[in-house]
Amino acid sequence: MKRVLFVYGGAKNRGGIYTYLLELFLGLKNERGLSLELSSVSNWPLIDKVEGLGYPTWTVKKTIGGIISGLKKTNDYDLIVTMGMVSNIFGRIWGSYNRVPVYTVVHSDWHTDYKGFRLFLFWVTDRMLRTATKKYICVSEYLKNITIADGISSDRIRVIHNGVRWSPPEKKKQKSSSQFIIGSVGRLHPVKNYQSLIETFSRLANKNIKLQIVGEGTERKKLEESINNLRLEDYVELMGQRKDIPRILSGWDLYVQPSLSEGFGLATVEAMLSGLPVVVTPGGSLPEIIRDGETGIIAKGFKPSDLVAPIEELLKDSELREKISVSGQKYAQKEFSVETWISKMKNILEEGN
Repeated sequence: MKRVLFVYGGAKNRGGIYTYLLELFLGLKNERGLSLELSSVSNWPLIDKVEGLGYPTWTVKKTIGGIISGLKKTNDYDLIVTMGMVSNIFGRIWGSYNRVPVYTVVHSDWHTDYKGFRLFLFWVTDRMLRTATKKYICVSEYLKNITIADGISSDRIRVIHNGVRWSPPEKKKQKSSSQFIIGSVGRLHPVKNYQSLIETFSRLANKNIKLQIVGEGTERKKLEESINNLRLEDYVELMGQRKDIPRILSGWDLYVQPSLSEGFGLATVEAMLSGLPVVVTPGGSLPEIIRDGETGIIAKGFKPSDLVAPIEELLKDSELREKISVSGQKYAQKEFSVETWISKMKNILEEGN
């Protein structure tokens, strides 16, 4: 039995890593060759979720003392898996001290995730501790290329696309009007480029439309000011963090992902699985998960002037919307199944047994 410890650094808003770990623990629950545990740096809600699935968990403080206490707890593991800045620091130190192999999962481009001192801190700690990582698991080819450019040899990297679990809502969201609803899901962070999407919306000729953005983050105040300045209060809604994403998607007519960078594009795949036509920017891995003109439309760039044309094209052409909806849903079901992802992750975690 191989003991594998996943180290979770936490986040104020539940995002891709939270979903990734929860789905992974759920998918590997009945695997006899692996014994999984979760360590959380600070007490985050994911701990309760994973414990509810029957897995052992333990928590350390986000301090030097937390790192030291973890040194004593991690000497009996066969593998440590890290993901995210805090997780990488703690897990790599524990692995180095106890001579336990470390795998690092790369979910995003940290060059765009962090700024200022946090970016500098990540760079320094990564350079100091990266030798502890035996293998990198990148969730897209885009992130593999970034990791190689950052000095990691390709033979230490594996690409495993995320799997996405999708269950249609029991009750579809009922529209209160005949408005055409455009939607997007993501944290309110500069990398998601929602400022550009709101400005794009202000340029659309058809005003019988509404824009809804699901997510929370540091840019809320700035986006609210932009909505007010453009006099779009009746047309743009920041919906905050929601737990009923499938139901919300069922009430939308078009999905737009305007990101400057995406490590994988989980929300976009969920939109495709729900049967929505999608428009994306060429940011990060998004061109990997979309076949332009077939399963979605890839805009030429990131500015409002780049986004207006493909959105208006789909607004006007219902047959094209239907074609992309059907093709996108079938493609996502085939390429991003949870079963395929779990099988690949199981194999890589068992390597070396």
